[in-house]
Amino acid sequence: MTATCTSFLLDALHGGVHLPSDEYRLALIVPRPSKVLGADTSRYVQLGPDELPPALAYTRGGVILTGRQAMLVDGEPALAFDDAVWPMSTFQAGGALIFNASKDGRALCVLSFGGAFIGSGGPFRVPLRHGPIRLCAPGQ
Repeated sequence: MTATCTSFLLDALHGGVHLPSDEYRLALIVPRPSKVLGADTSRYVQLGPDELPPALAYTRGGVILTGRQAMLVDGEPALAFDDAVWPMSTFQAGGALIFNASKDGRALCVLSFGGAFIGSGGPFRVPLRHGPIRLCAPGQ
């Protein structure tokens, strides 16, 4: 399940441009967050303690996303990035937040993994290349 953040959609309508040259990041969320993270999430700082702790091969702020591509999927706007990868992982994550670090941490979307993904010492990969993130209004 993916929730496009309404603040991102409003940014687009109000001229708050998210540029291809901006730094987009993916931060991991703990398996059982203390609050609901979804369409109403507007900034990275809202993660607070629900972001993975800075240990076990994870650094707060997540990883920089590369390979940004804008496209249409079935007539709807979408973004795709290269997969986010941590080479060594000994952590669990229940989801992720994609945000624009160049724009005060403005949130683009919240990803739910549908359960805990577990890293067991090898690469931890969040596949983004093969499933573009549709940027439509929540509930559509």
